[in-house]
Amino acid sequence: MKRINNKEAASYVESQIPFQANNIHGQNEGDWFVVYSYGEHFPIYAWKAGLGWQGNKDKYSVTTSRHQNQVRPDGINDWHSTEELKALIQGDTSSGETSNLQMASLVAGLGSVFYMSKNKSNAWKKRMLATVPGMSFPEGFDALPESEKQARLDKAIATGRGSE
Repeated sequence: MKRINNKEAASYVESQIPFQANNIHGQNEGDWFVVYSYGEHFPIYAWKAGLGWQGNKDKYSVTTSRHQNQVRPDGINDWHSTEELKALIQGDTSSGETSNLQMASLVAGLGSVFYMSKNKSNAWKKRMLATVPGMSFPEGFDALPESEKQARLDKAIATGRGSE
């Protein structure tokens, strides 16, 4: 990793080239290029193809604010809290993006609205949840009474929505 001074850091950030400056550094982390101030507890900017630059909207210290100003890239696409930005970098979709399970759970929950009969409502819920990669139903699920299917499907939907 190239050792540079803070004044040079902005061009390295714009080009996503790893560097180490005075208490600022930029590094590749998987698909991300991340710029930190004072260690890895406070990412100030992160870039990923398809998402562009993401910024940290939190304030930490006068010096970190100076670092943010010194290396701020052009065209920040979105601003996040420190925890949201860390989660985004680490691939945690609970930071604002909707996962397949969350989306399928939201749509599956509409089965109770679309259909009056438990049979049709449960069939809708199961069909929507089955679209999630890796989702499967136990052998014999279809032979359960409709009230038991409904209870299990509603529990899966609540879990997928994050309300369980």
